Amino acid sequence: MIAGIADRVMVMYGGQVVEQAPVEELFGNPRHPYTRALLRTIPALTGAREPRLQVINGQPPILSGPPQACPFRARCAHALPRCEVENPLRRALDGAPVGHGHDVACHWSPDGATLPEAAHA
Repeated sequence: MIAGIADRVMVMYGGQVVEQAPVEELFGNPRHPYTRALLRTIPALTGAREPRLQVINGQPPILSGPPQACPFRARCAHALPRCEVENPLRRALDGAPVGHGHDVACHWSPDGATLPEAAHA
């Protein structure tokens, strides 16, 4: 439904934006582990019915204040040691300013690139 009515998508987790991109880019090239997990939970509209829907294991974080570490780390299959001590800032993936192109708040990269930090938008 989102893909049919939106031009851009902003994915939030733990009270913060973890990924933002044009809708086609986000659905076709999700970069944050939470976005990827969310997309796997969507049931297929055609074909055989799944015997059980996919779930994201674990519990959401308790939001008693701004996170000091990555809020998704306990549920993330790609968590790094850095995730335990540092909340990632959003960084642009396509050279556009944060908030205009495709940006993500994650220390992990699907392509294994070393990720520098960038300022919040």
